[in-house]
Amino acid sequence: MIDVRLLRNTPDAVRVAMERRAKPDLLDQVDHAVRLDTRLRDIVVERDEVRRQVNDISKQVGSLRKAGDTAGAE
Repeated sequence: MIDVRLLRNTPDAVRVAMERRAKPDLLDQVDHAVRLDTRLRDIVVERDEVRRQVNDISKQVGSLRKAGDTAGAE
């Protein structure tokens, strides 16, 4: 099992280690794992941004309702 941090930080070193072990089929898997990890990190960033936007909108709605502007809150 390869630590994802090692794979993320030094993918070339992992590839070299797989080549030394004469496991060429693992090279494709290393590349695939790096792509998946990159995609996951991008999705997490996007998810966090959407959550931030939802929280901001919720705060605005709460402020409008508190001020008595129910039409603006909708």
